[in-house]
Amino acid sequence: MLDQFLRATNAYQAWLDCGKDYASFEHLYHEWDKECVEMMRLSGMNRMMVINQIRKALGIVTS
Repeated sequence: MLDQFLRATNAYQAWLDCGKDYASFEHLYHEWDKECVEMMRLSGMNRMMVINQIRKALGIVTS
């Protein structure tokens, strides 16, 4: 599951790095979505829980 978490984290970081520009970087969004869904399946967490764990790992402060 750690490998999947790293893949999801890297995909999320790539999506952030492109500025979440869906029109120009749709493939990055779909890669992130695929990794997130797999992380949800493996961990039993919902999407927001996965995103919060990834943000925490990246040092992104969430409110």
